Amino acid sequence: MRVLCFVKGFFIILFGGIQLIYNVIRSLYIRTLEYQAVKYESIPLEQPWGFERLLKVRRKVLVLDLDETLVHSQNNNPYLIRPQSQPDFILRVEIERGKEPVKFYVNKRPHVDYFLDVVRQWYDIVVYTASIEKYGQQVINVLDNKRGIFQRRYFRQHCVLDSSIHGQYTKDLSMILPDMSSVFIIDNSPSAYKNYPDNAIAVPTWTKDRSDTWLLNLLPFLDGLRFCNDVRTILSRHRQR
Repeated sequence: MRVLCFVKGFFIILFGGIQLIYNVIRSLYIRTLEYQAVKYESIPLEQPWGFERLLKVRRKVLVLDLDETLVHSQNNNPYLIRPQSQPDFILRVEIERGKEPVKFYVNKRPHVDYFLDVVRQWYDIVVYTASIEKYGQQVINVLDNKRGIFQRRYFRQHCVLDSSIHGQYTKDLSMILPDMSSVFIIDNSPSAYKNYPDNAIAVPTWTKDRSDTWLLNLLPFLDGLRFCNDVRTILSRHRQR
């Protein structure tokens, strides 16, 4: 009986060790994928028609959602966060005056910094989030990193609480630009752009998948979209696919 217990304990320890090694290797592999050098090969506009086309169309406004689109944050106890979900940065936000600041542990969606560097060359960039301003401003400041990417910022007070959907906010894109042919939003929440379905690009909600490549995958599409007269003619077809 003692031998059997010893053998059983040995295999339990062995299995636990193998699982631990696997988790460590997997975590390192995912981190390697996330931080590998990436580059979007944007072809220079050497042909005259390319420059002429851009001169004939209005420069468009790209509106970006924040939480679950560009970042994911939580205000848990940091000791409860698994190693593969360690935050990219931590914020202390004073939600209510006189009370202890709330800590937010924020992870950036993979390739978000590179994505912002590329799209800022093509569009005027605006952030429109349903998050409170005290939190949102700090997150945006970290993402911007003094690069001047975000020209305007809109927060929860600029949203409309939708009574038909409990606790959901809708976003008024006409507040950003009255000309709806030249403005569109990238957002993970369909309720946010329910009034402007032909001015939206839906992206999956992101929380922790370090192998996610959605932002990179959008670049070729966004590269071409800037040449059209009316974004709705393209996005309405894209939505119906």
